[in-house]
This record gives sequence, structure tokens and C-alpha cells, in this order.
Amino acid sequence: MKFIKHASDEELEVEREKVREKYVNSTDSNEADRLYNTLHRFDVEIIDRMNEKYDKENPDAKTIHREHG
Repeated sequence: MKFIKHASDEELEVEREKVREKYVNSTDSNEADRLYNTLHRFDVEIIDRMNEKYDKENPDAKTIHREHG
């Protein structure tokens, strides 16, 4: 989706919320699957932008390894 890559942060939030509301109210499982995938695309873009912003604000940040288990 070209829109997702070129939209402002505010536009992303507004459009993601519209898709989320359609997803929550969906009664068709095929439509719900499509909307779920679209929500995931929005989330990936939002997270990528947040990470880029953090990297710019903290260029020398140390990575932290957390234990799992």
C-alpha cells in the first residue's frame, strides 16, 4: 500500500483506527482476515517510524540484551 509509506503519522493513526473499527465489526471471516493483515501493515510501518525516530534521537544508544526464559 503506497498510502501507508507516504502518509503522515497522524494520517496513519486515523486510517488505522478506521480499519480497526471495520475489523472489530466484521461478520465475514474473509473480510476480517484481510482487515487483520491491513492492520498488521499499519503496525509495521508505525513501529518502523518509531524506531527510526529513536535512532535519530539516540545515535549512540547501546543495545540491551535481555534474557529469555
